[in-house]
Amino acid sequence: MKRLVSLILVLLVALSLVACESTTEGTAGSGSGSGTPAAEAAATKTPKPAKATKTPKPAKATETPKATATPKPPTATPEPPTPTPIPPTPTPLPEPKAYSGSGSDVVAIEKPGGLDAVVIVHVVGNAESSYFGVTGFDEAGKQTCLLYTS
Repeated sequence: MKRLVSLILVLLVALSLVACESTTEGTAGSGSGSGTPAAEAAATKTPKPAKATKTPKPAKATETPKATATPKPPTATPEPPTPTPIPPTPTPLPEPKAYSGSGSDVVAIEKPGGLDAVVIVHVVGNAESSYFGVTGFDEAGKQTCLLYTS
């Protein structure tokens, strides 16, 4: 803006000097004037400077919204390693129970774990190698099946 005003002033001064110079030369050489300074002053009118043009004000800067922080993408959470399966603890073996009988004695054997439990029986015969049998009976005392014979 200051440059424009300075340029206009320089042009106006240059224009007035050119206008004054041509008027002064014409009056001095022609001899048509009265020779008085008032007459010369009337003949040489100084032109009025041109009106300064209004420079448009610069548009107001638009406000640019401030940048917002972009959230960081979540980091990949490492998967915990799959736990190694622990082998099942073996069922402890029950303490051996010894039953004995002779002749036609009936010995009641209690099954550990209830009536539906599976039981392993180790049967050893007698020293004389005579008949030896193990027979199953139900709760009413009725024979169910022959379990062992030797």
